[in-house]
Amino acid sequence: MRQLWALFVILAVAVSVAFLERNPVPLRPFDKEISHQDSQLTSLGHPNIPSATNTAVAKSQPDVSGRPFKETQGLDDGPKWTDIIQAISAAVVAMLTVALVCINRRQTEHIRRSTKAAQKAAAMAERALSEHERPWVFLEEIKVDLRQDPGRWFNNHATRLKWKNVGRSPGLLRSFEYKFIAENQLPNEPDYCDMRQFSIDPTLPVGKEFCTQPIYTPRTAISSEQPIEYVCFGRLTYAEMSGKEHRSGFAFLLAPGGALHIHYARGTYNYYT
Repeated sequence: MRQLWALFVILAVAVSVAFLERNPVPLRPFDKEISHQDSQLTSLGHPNIPSATNTAVAKSQPDVSGRPFKETQGLDDGPKWTDIIQAISAAVVAMLTVALVCINRRQTEHIRRSTKAAQKAAAMAERALSEHERPWVFLEEIKVDLRQDPGRWFNNHATRLKWKNVGRSPGLLRSFEYKFIAENQLPNEPDYCDMRQFSIDPTLPVGKEFCTQPIYTPRTAISSEQPIEYVCFGRLTYAEMSGKEHRSGFAFLLAPGGALHIHYARGTYNYYT
């Protein structure tokens, strides 16, 4: 805003300078004193001073511009009203130009903010619609059974995971992967390298469930000094009809000596995207 006002001041100064250049006001000579001196010099016969007769003749003749000669010719009578009106008009035009620049700048800023807000609202609406109409495949139940010869082995588990689509559109199942690792060796962040996989149904309709094949825990003989407490973790990858993928992560701790499990309470392992 300050720059615009500075521009206005510069324009006003420029108009003033142009006005003064167009209408100069020189100092007026002392007409009577000059006429008296000329008459004295003429009476003395000064060669460079014209006589009164020649002066009268020269005054009666027109100048090169076609205008009759006047005694006050060459002296500026000051600016005319038309010049004053033109200067005022130029100043008004400059003020209106500055005002128009300010208005255009504010309108441009307002349009930019409105466009940004509209884009943000459209993105939020699209995301809300996608979150509402997308498939949501949740882990419903973990079933842990014991395999044969339960009295001879630790971690003698056969585990099945039941999933359900609670969303509002079918889910395209991509993969199911899992891994067993000792609890005392579990990192803070899940490592999905070298995961085990098996085939699953390609689609999961709305409201339907599916159960995975049995997952067998690495078992050890009871004669071992200390049983290993295993954590089973992994993720299910599925997609919307548009192809956008989502994942459901899981992790649970298995009891070495029985068909028991506990949900592993780490947010980095249990999630839904």
